[in-house]
Amino acid sequence: KEEVILSCLTNCTLNDNHTYIWYKNGRQVTDGFAKVNKLYLDSVSNEELQQYSCAVG
Repeated sequence: KEEVILSCLTNCTLNDNHTYIWYKNGRQVTDGFAKVNKLYLDSVSNEELQQYSCAVG
């Protein structure tokens, strides 16, 4: 396990008031540190990485 930074990317045109929402297994993420479109996680295995997704709201 090692520190990981996930990025949420979109091809949509976004307005100035958008937010990025992170999910793990369909539940909103409460651990880690989110800033703009990135989620910083202290320690995540490769298997766990497959469980993360993001949405733009």
